[in-house]
Amino acid sequence: MVVFVNRAKVSTATAGTGTITLGGALGGFQTFGGAGLADGDVVRYVIEDGSSAFEIGTGTYTASGTTLTRSVIESSNAGSAINLSGAAVVFVTATAADFLSPKQVDAFSDLAGIVPNNVAVGGYVTVRSLGAVYQRVASGGDLDYTGSGGVEFDVLTRNLKALGAVGDGSTDDTDAILAFLRNGGGFVPDGTYVCGAVSISNSFEVIGTRAAIIKWADSTGTDDMWSVSGLVQTIVRGITIDCNTAGNPDTTGYYAAVDATPSVGSSLTFDKVSFINGRIIDVRVTGPTGAGEVVGLRVENCVFSGGILSSNSSTRGPRCVSASEGVDLIAVNNSFSCDAADGSTTFGRGGVIHQRPAGSTSAAWGSFYAAGNKFTNIGKAPDQLGCLYSYSGARSVTFIGNTAISPYGATFTAKADAQSCIITGNTVIGQRYSQSSAFVLFGQGDTYTTTSGHTVLFSSNIVDGAEGNAFNIDGLRQGGALAKFKTVVFADNVATNCLRAFRLQDLENFKASGTVATDCQVFCFATDELDGHIEFINSTVLGTTTTGFNFAVTDASTADLVIDGMRVELLSAVFLTTDETFKSISVSRLNIGGASSLFSTNGTEGKLSFRDSEVRGVAVGSGFSAMTGTYGSIEWRGNRGLTRPLSLSVLSVASGAITVTMGSHKVGGEGGVTDTLDTINGGDEGDFVTLYGTSNTAIVTVSGGGNLYPAGGVSFALDSTRDTITFMRRDAHWAEISRATNGS
Repeated sequence: MVVFVNRAKVSTATAGTGTITLGGALGGFQTFGGAGLADGDVVRYVIEDGSSAFEIGTGTYTASGTTLTRSVIESSNAGSAINLSGAAVVFVTATAADFLSPKQVDAFSDLAGIVPNNVAVGGYVTVRSLGAVYQRVASGGDLDYTGSGGVEFDVLTRNLKALGAVGDGSTDDTDAILAFLRNGGGFVPDGTYVCGAVSISNSFEVIGTRAAIIKWADSTGTDDMWSVSGLVQTIVRGITIDCNTAGNPDTTGYYAAVDATPSVGSSLTFDKVSFINGRIIDVRVTGPTGAGEVVGLRVENCVFSGGILSSNSSTRGPRCVSASEGVDLIAVNNSFSCDAADGSTTFGRGGVIHQRPAGSTSAAWGSFYAAGNKFTNIGKAPDQLGCLYSYSGARSVTFIGNTAISPYGATFTAKADAQSCIITGNTVIGQRYSQSSAFVLFGQGDTYTTTSGHTVLFSSNIVDGAEGNAFNIDGLRQGGALAKFKTVVFADNVATNCLRAFRLQDLENFKASGTVATDCQVFCFATDELDGHIEFINSTVLGTTTTGFNFAVTDASTADLVIDGMRVELLSAVFLTTDETFKSISVSRLNIGGASSLFSTNGTEGKLSFRDSEVRGVAVGSGFSAMTGTYGSIEWRGNRGLTRPLSLSVLSVASGAITVTMGSHKVGGEGGVTDTLDTINGGDEGDFVTLYGTSNTAIVTVSGGGNLYPAGGVSFALDSTRDTITFMRRDAHWAEISRATNGS
């Protein structure tokens, strides 16, 4: 048994081809004895003499006299001992013979001289022995080579070729592969192994390199390649699976290279596997359906490439990985790519799909976690099978740090019946298909699910180029009587060069903050019903060419629209258009430049509040130039760059009081007759309000007695449309600042 020590390197003055006498240690190194060698230890050595002469071998160290014998393995002298000059260097090292790999040990006899008795071995060792039995040595186990009589091992394993597989790319190796898998799998040597349909109901582990290829046989018809069932713990690692699209030009059905219907408690792992030439599905796992029942599927560090295009997938939904409800799906650090599409509306195939079949009565729920995956040319439209797609199969959905380049259809999609939905740090570049979106969150009217009460977080996602929407949030999507999403929070997302930054539909409570949108046709487009609070906070919109906010909703009468702290450069666009009534619209701290006008409204809005904003590039007085419809009240305070609304709202005195909502109002008597005003409600500390008369017949006399303090306690009659009186609010009272009698 060879012994290894660290940094043992010495000079030798020995000349010739015999045993050498070891000299002193070189700078920074140790003598052989100083490094820990004992008398009689066998070492691997290397001798270097001059610039080109070398010798590799095995030698026995003698402590007395400090000598080393020489048994040559390889040398610059055609495998013989080199003739030393007297000024050589010798050191202890490991050689290639000291390392075992599955490919190096392929026959029983290969162990002779390589693996001596009682050596702790970790990893895989393949040995051809009696009955073509192959064995695996567990980490830390003992390998006891006893000569030609046999080998003792701790844990059993197998080599595929030992079971008769040829691996030449043409021979049918199905029977050998079936025996291999049913006996627990093992190591797959390099080669291409043709495999037809096999069924396995036991656990197995398959390990190999990318040059070890399992190729789906030609013309396999309606069969899957590997069908896995039962209670299994399955691992496939390192190999290549060729799904052989060219050899299976089928146009109907759903077939998978690996199709699993495991029992509760099972797990399947695919690690560093390369799937090429995808057919319909590479990996499909159908989970259990009982309440609380689940199986695990983990796909990591895998590569999925190639795959069918529109010519033979137009009626199906091909995908790389497919999981049903009842599956806890983890997809991490994988790469997915498909050939470029042909430009039609039916493109390639989806990426990772977690889907409950429509109309399912299953009580099972799984989870879907995807992180660090990269997708190129993945997705299929109009079926909307994107890169990551969760359709009512998962109670929790988490997409983190995934990247999609030139995807088709709906890129990252989640059906929000998940109790937890977190989509953060993802990037979409160049989304294609105008009728879809880069990010989609939706609910759908099916009997087996509800969207009520769920909170969703989208944060720090980037969309750079989308023919459709950057973010599409659809509470119902189609049909059903489902409750709308309760809370949807968007934070720090970016959309550029998109048709729309946001598309909203059937929502109840939505908040977007820190959003940046550049060069989109529309910042926010909304249809159908909106309820609760719809908020856009601290966002930036640059270069919108059509409109800022376009609310083409059928009903928003219970919705409060809040826009606060937004910077907008709309160029030639209208800032906000609405077709239906909002309960209220509040715009504050808006910094806007280049808009053609601010508002174009067709509904009967409840209340408009426009405060503390600066408008640049809008003509003075044009703030409401495009406005139609009416408002219950208007609050207009602290704005710069434009005048008050062209038409002042008229407040009617009721029981001596009015409620102000903006900086100036016309005041009329209750019932259109003469009246007295002594109380003003509303307003904040320090606010100013100017009151105007409405006519010289319905005179309103402003007097003290309530919370009004006319100058010197003298009442003032607003008996003309030109008469004005101005108050400032202080300590809940309104003190007169000025009055003007300007005639009738």
